[in-house]
Amino acid sequence: MAGKDDSVVVRHNLVYEKVRMALNDVDVLGNDRKYVKKYAWLRDFVEKCDLNNKIVLPLIVEEQVKDVYVDSLEKKRRTVVKGIRRSGLNDLFDTGQIISVIMGDIFVDVDVRDEQMRFVGRRFYSPISPKNASRYDIDMVEVNDTTVTYRFAPKDRFDTGFVGTMVLSNDSTHQVRSIRMGLPYKSMVNYIDTLDIRQDFKKLVVTTDSVTRDVWVLDKSTVLAELSLIPSLGRAVFTREEMFYNHELTKVPSKLMSGKVLEKTTMEPKAEYRDTAFWHRMVPEQGAGGSGKKRPDIFRRLLGYAMDIKFLRPFAWLTKALIDNYIPTSTPSYFDVGPVTSLISRNHVDKFRLRFGGQTTAHLDKHWFFGGYYAYGFKYNKHYYDAKVLYSFNPKQYSSEEYPRRYISFESNYDICYLNDRNIHNVNKDNIFHSFKWYEDSKMIFYNQQRLSFTYETDNGWRLLSSIQHDIDEATGMLVFKPLSEWSGKDSVDVKSIHNGKIMITEFRLGMEYSPGAKYYNTRYRQMPVNDEMPVFGLTHTWGVKNLFGGEYNHHATEFSAYKRLFLGSWGFQNFNFKCGAEWCKVPYPLLLSPASDLSYVADDNSFRLCSTAEFVNDRFIQFLWSWEMNGKIFNLIPYVRKFKLREYVGIRAYWGWLTSKNDPRLPQNENSDILMAFCKRMYTLERGKPYLEGVIGIHNIINIFNIDYVYRFDYMHLDKDVRRSGFRFSARFTF
Repeated sequence: MAGKDDSVVVRHNLVYEKVRMALNDVDVLGNDRKYVKKYAWLRDFVEKCDLNNKIVLPLIVEEQVKDVYVDSLEKKRRTVVKGIRRSGLNDLFDTGQIISVIMGDIFVDVDVRDEQMRFVGRRFYSPISPKNASRYDIDMVEVNDTTVTYRFAPKDRFDTGFVGTMVLSNDSTHQVRSIRMGLPYKSMVNYIDTLDIRQDFKKLVVTTDSVTRDVWVLDKSTVLAELSLIPSLGRAVFTREEMFYNHELTKVPSKLMSGKVLEKTTMEPKAEYRDTAFWHRMVPEQGAGGSGKKRPDIFRRLLGYAMDIKFLRPFAWLTKALIDNYIPTSTPSYFDVGPVTSLISRNHVDKFRLRFGGQTTAHLDKHWFFGGYYAYGFKYNKHYYDAKVLYSFNPKQYSSEEYPRRYISFESNYDICYLNDRNIHNVNKDNIFHSFKWYEDSKMIFYNQQRLSFTYETDNGWRLLSSIQHDIDEATGMLVFKPLSEWSGKDSVDVKSIHNGKIMITEFRLGMEYSPGAKYYNTRYRQMPVNDEMPVFGLTHTWGVKNLFGGEYNHHATEFSAYKRLFLGSWGFQNFNFKCGAEWCKVPYPLLLSPASDLSYVADDNSFRLCSTAEFVNDRFIQFLWSWEMNGKIFNLIPYVRKFKLREYVGIRAYWGWLTSKNDPRLPQNENSDILMAFCKRMYTLERGKPYLEGVIGIHNIINIFNIDYVYRFDYMHLDKDVRRSGFRFSARFTF
C-alpha cells in the first residue's frame, strides 16, 4: 500500500538580498577642501551608487541567499537562509542598536498589494488598494496598448501615504507591473531626506488541478534611503536589493509549513560559513546600488586607514559605550564592562554609590555566560554584590539576551532597592538618569536573594518563565517589618537606624507570555520588536511556601496583562495596556500589590509618575494605561509650527485597588495577628470604586529626539501634603 503523501504545494523562489550602509555623496574631487587633501586615500574606496547616481563610501555590507516558500491559501511564509556573509567596518561603527533600528525600520518587507504597509514603525496606506482610493489623488499620465501609467500622491501631504508612479496592465485584471514611490515633500518622517522604493513584477503561467492561470509575482525590489542622522558628520545612504529567481510551484514537506505563525525564518547550520565557490555560484555579478567591484580586502584596507584618523577611534569608542551601555575590553571582546549608566547613582539610604561590573560575551563561550557587579554605598559604607552564571541551550552570536532566549541561570546578590522593585528582574535599577527624583522616598529594603530561573522563547510568539528564589528582606528607611502581635503602642521607629526588621520568603514563580506574529531583531544586549503593534498577553502566578528554606509565609499571587498598539494612519497610534492581579492569601504588606511608580524626572510609559513607592497597597487591583501619539495632526494645522515636526501626546493612567478585610491591619479583628504588619507612614489604601488617576499631555519629537510631558494627578491629594499634583517629565527617543 502506498504511503501517505505528507507534502504540500507552495510557491517557491530563490532570493538574493544585499543590504548596504554607506557615506553618501562623498566629494573626492573637491581638492579645495582641506579634508579631501588630507584624506586623499578615500578615492581608492569610493564607488558609484546606481540608485542615486552619487559617489558613496561603503561602510557595511550584508548579503543573503535564501529559499522562500509561500502558501497563498493560508498566507504562510517560510524563509530558509542558505548563506549569509557580512563585511565592512562593523567593529568600528556597529553599535548594535542604532544600525539594527535603522535597518529594521527601513528594510521591512513592503508589498504594495497589501492594504497597509509597515514602514519606519508606522502604517502607510497602499496607493493601489480600493479601500484607500479616497486618500489619494491619482492621475493617468500615459496609455498604450499593454499598460497604463498613473501618478499618485496623498490628498493630505501629512497623511501616511506615498507619492510616485505605477504601471498597470491595460486589461480587465489591472495587474501591477511596476511601481516607484517615495515620501511626500516635507513629510513628518524624521531623518529620511530621500526615499526611493521600486518594485517590478512579472507574469508566470502556472497549472494546478489541470487549470492554467496567470500569476504575477515580485521579480525585483530595491529600496534606497538617504538619511541625515548627524548632518555635521555627513549623510548616510542605506540600500537594499532583492532579486527573485526560480519562481515555481513545488512540493515541500508539510512540516516546513506547519504551525500557526504566519512568518518564520530559519538558518541552515552552515549558512555563515559558505565558501567562495558558493557565492560565485549563487550571487549575481552586479547588484543594485553598487558597481559590483570584487575587492575582498577593501574593508580591511579601509579600516587600516580609518584607524589613523585621530578623532575617529575615540569617537567610535564613546558612541558605542553610550549606545550599547557597555564597554568592550578587547577586539574581539571576551568581557564587556557595564552598564555605563550604572557606574554612579544615588538613592535615599546610600546617597551616592559606585558600581563596577560586566559580563562575558559569546567570544569566550557561545553557551556559558558569567556576569555580576560590585557596588559601594558611601553614607553607611555598605558593600553590595551580584554574581550570575547562565547556560544557553542555543548558541549565541554575542550576548545571552539574543532572541530566542533559551537558558537556565543562577544568580546570587545582595543589594538595596525600593519596595516596589523587589521582583523586577533584568532591569537596570541603578540607572543614573532614574536615580535623581522629585520626591525623596525612603521605602527601601536590603535584599539577599538566591534565584534559579529558566527562560524559553519559541519561534511562534510564546515565552515561558519559571523560577525559584529565596529572599531575606530587611526593612530600612521608614519601613518596619514587625508583626502586629509584637507591636505595642509605645514602640516607635528609630529614624537613624537602617535595620528595621527582616522577613524570609521562598517563592516559586511560573509565567507565560504570548505575542502572536511578533518578530524581533537583536542588538548587543537586548532584543527589539520589529512589529510592536502585535498584541502581547501575559499570565504569572507566584507561590510562596512556608518552612521551605526558612520561608515564613504561604501565599499565592496571580497577575494577567494585555497590550495592543492600534495604528490610526495619519492620526498616529494608540497604546492600550491592561493589567489585573490578586493576592489570594493573608500576607504582610511587603507582599501586597501596589502601583508601579517612577519618581524620577524621566518619562516612563509603563508606570505612574506622581505616585510614591507603595503609596497604595491592595490585594486586588485593576490597572489601565492608555496613550495616544497623534503624529503632529494638530500642529500641522499651524503655519510656521508644522516645519518643526512636533507631535502631540496625551495619556491616561488609572489604577483601581481594594484591600480585603483579612489583609487590613487597621481592623480590630487583626490587631494581634502574627502575620500582618502595621502600615508605615505614607502608605494608604484606595477607596473601593474610586481609582487613582493621572493625566498626561506632551510635546514629542522636539528637534527629532526629545519629549516633554506634563503630568497631572487628579485625586488623593489630601493623604500626603508632600506629594505633588503635577510636574514635567522628559525623555529622549530615536524614532522615525
